[in-house]
Amino acid sequence: MKGMELVKENFFNNTLPILREYDIKISAGLVGYGSECYGFDDEYSKDHDFSKQACIWLKKEDYEKYGKEINERILDEHYKKTKTVWSNDRRGVLDIDKFIFTFLGTTRGPETDEDFLNIPEYLLSSFTNGEIFIDELGIITEVRKKVEFYPRDIRYNRIATRCMNASREGLYNYERCLKRNEMVACNQALSKFIEETIELYHLIYKKYCPYYKWYHRMLKTFDEKAANFYDRLVDSNTSSQEKLNIISMICSDIIDKLEKEEIIIRVSDYLGYYGPIIQSRIDNDRIRDLGFWSD
Repeated sequence: MKGMELVKENFFNNTLPILREYDIKISAGLVGYGSECYGFDDEYSKDHDFSKQACIWLKKEDYEKYGKEINERILDEHYKKTKTVWSNDRRGVLDIDKFIFTFLGTTRGPETDEDFLNIPEYLLSSFTNGEIFIDELGIITEVRKKVEFYPRDIRYNRIATRCMNASREGLYNYERCLKRNEMVACNQALSKFIEETIELYHLIYKKYCPYYKWYHRMLKTFDEKAANFYDRLVDSNTSSQEKLNIISMICSDIIDKLEKEEIIIRVSDYLGYYGPIIQSRIDNDRIRDLGFWSD
């Protein structure tokens, strides 16, 4: 049984009846850190920070009054034994305001488009993943909807930046490092290209990138063809020249998708050509003035 199924079953069959013994409003679900929140968990996922317990959010006063007592009753022994120092406040009864603040740096989400620039993307991904089972407080659903994805101008800025970075690393630095036989730098350039272009695919499909180790796994869920490019790119049997060809194919595929999204009109096969154009179409002066080399 996958973690999400396990948690949901345990919540409705075992935890919810205990919570109903208390005069409190609750919200609950499985959201945040952990492969099980994405549905990516496997046999290796249960060695640390894995629990069959849901996230149960209470208002501060109820958390302070009942949190410790309820957690003693509901938290499973596996979680207690394998919980690391980094996993405090991941499962069980949680203060809803503290939980939201941990991800967004505010208890009710960003107020302006620029506020999104201060939140790491993997935290936005973690906060909006998973599933809400019950929401009597109404807070968690409201804030998650508020940050469902980047506002248009922030999305355009991030796309423009990644067009520039991907072109620099994949279409320029990678080949030059190959010619100089600088293989460490060559692999660094390839790695940066992979990161920038997978982030571009996520931006095109309006999905937040998760923590980097799940980039490719997440990409497979919405564009298997694109994910296959990277399988070939990192294959030890793929020659350097073939990798250069695949890099060009990835850039071309991204340009096609940007045109399909009506973000650009294709007039060049060079991905970097479009960075300044996309940046110029940003409405917000302050975001547009950030430039297309930095988001």
